[in-house]
Amino acid sequence: TEWIFTTVEIIRFIVYGIIGILLQVSLLRVVLPDAVVPNFIVIFIVYLGYRMPTLRGAVIAFILGLEYDLFGSYLLLGPNAGSAVVLFMLVFITSKGLYLEQRSTVFFTVFLGTLVVYSVSYIITYQFIGSLWNEGFWLQLPWLEGIATGVAALFAFPLLDKAAVKGKARKPVVSTV
Repeated sequence: TEWIFTTVEIIRFIVYGIIGILLQVSLLRVVLPDAVVPNFIVIFIVYLGYRMPTLRGAVIAFILGLEYDLFGSYLLLGPNAGSAVVLFMLVFITSKGLYLEQRSTVFFTVFLGTLVVYSVSYIITYQFIGSLWNEGFWLQLPWLEGIATGVAALFAFPLLDKAAVKGKARKPVVSTV
């Protein structure tokens, strides 16, 4: 099954990204502790890596990262965009041969994706703001946020599938080597 997204669907992803960021940085921070607020941008990027492994998917991942830089991080413009593209490429490359409908695959990919995005964005930010460097950086990775994001992805992926194909039934996606 080949996933080809129209311009309307691309705009829809960008709007979903803005809605996800607004939920993440406002409403969910009031209801949940900061450590367990899911990162919706990571969910969208992993979804794109699975379902839209094209240049268009990489561009949308970059735009979603820029959205997070603009509305969610408030430090620099670019680190999250760069880390979004790195995550997209890692998901695209490593998803070969995986049964992508397996819930554990989705959970662990999103969990690890959260750690990758945080790490790459921290390293890029450190290049410009050297005072942020912390020797214990690896201990401060968002482990709980990764778990929360992985759990949220289990619910988000079916919703994104329905939105992408407008309710049409589809065959399970199995990637081949």
